[in-house]
Amino acid sequence: MARILALLTALILMGIGILLAWPAVRTFASHERVQGEILDALTKPVGDLVQISVLYRFPLPDGAAQQRWQLAWTQAGQTWLPAADPLIAPERVERAINDLLSSDRKRTVWFRREDPEGTAFILSEADGRPGRRAQTGLALLLIGLTWAMLARRRTS
Repeated sequence: MARILALLTALILMGIGILLAWPAVRTFASHERVQGEILDALTKPVGDLVQISVLYRFPLPDGAAQQRWQLAWTQAGQTWLPAADPLIAPERVERAINDLLSSDRKRTVWFRREDPEGTAFILSEADGRPGRRAQTGLALLLIGLTWAMLARRRTS
């Protein structure tokens, strides 16, 4: 009974991990990525909150001698899907903009080669550290795998 419970727990951990990590895995498989640079962050009041839009540029990898640059505005949330610009509380706006425009403005830009202008996005930093959901999912997957291996080994 203990073995079944341990394996069931491991399967649940791995399942949750896969669900959390899947959006990042999908994006890694379907999009290209390059280092872009944040140029500016703009704010717009929307009701009691403030919307933050980020202007960034990134190089298009075409292999030509001259490098072409593309401008984009789109941000993505923790689901790694382009979404509306984030809305945050007014008291957090100044800190969010300072974080975006600090000395290191480089960010990873994700896009599809066939339509870089329409599909480019960066991960939004307004809701916390980007990619945390994917990292948590991978950690749960590894914990579940380790748990399953230890449960099999201990009862053998």
